[in-house]
Amino acid sequence: MGRPYKNELRLLPEAYQWAVTNHRDWLKQLWFDQTEKTLIACGSGGSYSAASIAVALHRHYHRSPGYAVTPLELEATIPWGSNCSLWLFSGTGRNVDIRRALKRASILEVNELTVFCAKLNSPLERDARRLWLDRVFSFEANVGKDGYLATNSLFVSTVFLVASFEKLPQNLTTLIQSCFSSKSSEEELKRNLLLAADGRSNAIVLHGPSGKAGALDLESKFTESALIASSVTDFRNFAHGRHNWINRFGTESFVVAFVGPGEEELARQTLDLIPKHIPQVVLPLGENFATAQILSIYHSIQIVGWMSALHDIDPGRPRIPEFGRKLYHLPARLTQDTVRGSDRQTIVHRKIAALGMNEEHEVSPSIWYKKYSAFRSRLVSVDIRAVVFDYDGTLVETNTRFDPPDKSIAERMVELLKAGIPIGIATGRGNSVRQQLRTVIPTQFQARVLLGYLNASQITRLNTEVEIDEDFADPALERFWERLQCAIKHTPGINIKKYPYQISIRPATATKVAQLWLVVQELANCESEGELKVMTSSHSLDVLPKNVSKVSVVQAICKEFSVDESNVLRIGDNGRWPGNDSELLRSSLGLSVRDVSADPHYCWNLLPTRCNGISGTLYYLDRMQTMDGVVRMQL
Repeated sequence: MGRPYKNELRLLPEAYQWAVTNHRDWLKQLWFDQTEKTLIACGSGGSYSAASIAVALHRHYHRSPGYAVTPLELEATIPWGSNCSLWLFSGTGRNVDIRRALKRASILEVNELTVFCAKLNSPLERDARRLWLDRVFSFEANVGKDGYLATNSLFVSTVFLVASFEKLPQNLTTLIQSCFSSKSSEEELKRNLLLAADGRSNAIVLHGPSGKAGALDLESKFTESALIASSVTDFRNFAHGRHNWINRFGTESFVVAFVGPGEEELARQTLDLIPKHIPQVVLPLGENFATAQILSIYHSIQIVGWMSALHDIDPGRPRIPEFGRKLYHLPARLTQDTVRGSDRQTIVHRKIAALGMNEEHEVSPSIWYKKYSAFRSRLVSVDIRAVVFDYDGTLVETNTRFDPPDKSIAERMVELLKAGIPIGIATGRGNSVRQQLRTVIPTQFQARVLLGYLNASQITRLNTEVEIDEDFADPALERFWERLQCAIKHTPGINIKKYPYQISIRPATATKVAQLWLVVQELANCESEGELKVMTSSHSLDVLPKNVSKVSVVQAICKEFSVDESNVLRIGDNGRWPGNDSELLRSSLGLSVRDVSADPHYCWNLLPTRCNGISGTLYYLDRMQTMDGVVRMQL
């Protein structure tokens, strides 16, 4: 099976250059969105190494918790809560374990679920698409098929992850040279490694924080290719008893140490205390934490190649025994309830989760089922005569918010307009929304679309030109602007913009939106005497006068088109306070495509499992039946 390992090694420079050239900006935005979250990264074999790199980068740059787990660990305890995100890594997307982990995580609606796969249109990707998952990052480098150890797919994945944080040199040789001093070289490292390993049957692999992923990967490759027995631990954990192995088996062992930035002195003192007859090899990782991840994986890949020549084994084409194949495809799973029985259970769970609880807590689901039934009954029985949408996260995805709405969304909006149903759109943004919508809404229908710019502080029809002033029209907001600038003007990476009735605050770097909200809300409470409020979206904060609300679009559409408020459907994504749709969706006709409030009477998410965002909006639109100038929901 597989391909010769030496062929994979030969293609590493090409794989590196392809990854640097084809890195996606989408991934940078995804990393930015993790700043407030606990990251759980999951993978098996080489993909576990990729998961470990993701966690290392997350911890280092975001200073947030992160854990690498195997699919079995994940299946046993799926993370729960809005501050957690789950990334699944796979090389080919075929293995049963990662596909099973995806299914269970999807059923339990992990808050943010993302799939990374080094194969286009893999079984894992197809599973993800069927499960309404919109964050699928799949790619296929132009370096041919992987061998048994999936070397190049791991290397490309590593470069992709790192390139989001650091600008990388265009060729691999330059990066490799950066970790060696003028008195050392990769060739010298190879000679030292082969001398140290010759005649030894055990490798002790040591590492610091920057080299953990490479150390784990080296142990994995040593074991998977049956090259040599090995153990792996960090420099300080080695001091807690693991050093005792050397007392009995020192003559059979050698030490490999991954040494990255800031770890040199700790590594030197540790290695100096190991008996001199134990051969040691130091793997330098350079002076940058992010690029150290690439170099650690590179060293791991190369060492396996050098060792395979020493032992006359091809790690890329092992002879897999029959029991090994059966183990790989083993259908058995943990004996626990992993499936939520119905969409109704999922819908009710979302409300219970908004309370910060789970079904196992002392909550009576039966009461919530009654509340759900009452909300749904009202929704499907009412004559809907107008629809008001949020924009970002509802009609366009947040990461593509500067593009017009998707064709399928636009077509269904036009169908409503043709049927005589006026549409309102409430957004925290300005003129860019009008420009985008005019490209997808035909001119003859634009007069029936009301736009509420800047959280509906300014409302006009889509066919009307509008100028957004930058001078304050609210005294409390103007006073707060001066105080806000003094408070955070020295904070790097925060963009602040003012409008007549709104101050927009957007972090441009890894500033945590939730923590920034606490700071700004505290200032607003102290300085404005209750005259201002602070609302959040997935990427920004808006400071507004108390009387500015997206609900104004509902009121305007009722006045302009003679519609009663009880007949206006509202759809948004940030329904949980202080989300910027929480006021809009506080209605018996308030539907969310993502977050819900804890109120049992309002703001429900009636979507199937894992259907959210614009997919959720499309689901609702597909179930709107128009007749005689009214809409009925067919849920």
